[in-house]
Amino acid sequence: MEHQMSATITRHLSLCTLRIWVAGQVLSRRIMDGDIVFLNKTPTTHKHALQAFSVYVHEARNVKINHLTCSPFNADFDGDSVHIFYPQSLPAKAETVELFSMQRKLFSSHIGKLNLQLTNDSILALMLLFTIFFFKKEKAQQQAMFTSTSSVIQKMCWTVLQILELLHMKQPKVTIENPYS
Repeated sequence: MEHQMSATITRHLSLCTLRIWVAGQVLSRRIMDGDIVFLNKTPTTHKHALQAFSVYVHEARNVKINHLTCSPFNADFDGDSVHIFYPQSLPAKAETVELFSMQRKLFSSHIGKLNLQLTNDSILALMLLFTIFFFKKEKAQQQAMFTSTSSVIQKMCWTVLQILELLHMKQPKVTIENPYS
């Protein structure tokens, strides 16, 4: 019995050989949560089209990015393809975060405009979600100054849609009938 057990241990130790990695050798490893990658959508016409992201691995075999970060990519979700680059060394990861992170590229270097933008789909979704909910006066005043209320129901209240309209005054006003009224 003891001889059989020592043979099993010896066999398992031979499977667990230690490898010494050499500089320049290609390692294959799956990307894990928290890894730093950077993406670009070709053609890369300006420096904001390269962005660094922290990875969150999900079940689908695709890349999901936040809608707010789509404007520098000029992404419109019609089958766009992006290139993913995975820096492996610590200096390369640090350089990726320094050069390509959204914190460093918050404002456009061309016109000084904010690179994080709500798209029309996001604004429409927010409007449909929050058209029937109201803020109390104190909460609404924390967001912005108002001139008129949505309706008077014993208290003065404002909808989320009105606050969003104040944030995006320069865009044309879109009127959609409320399905709940």
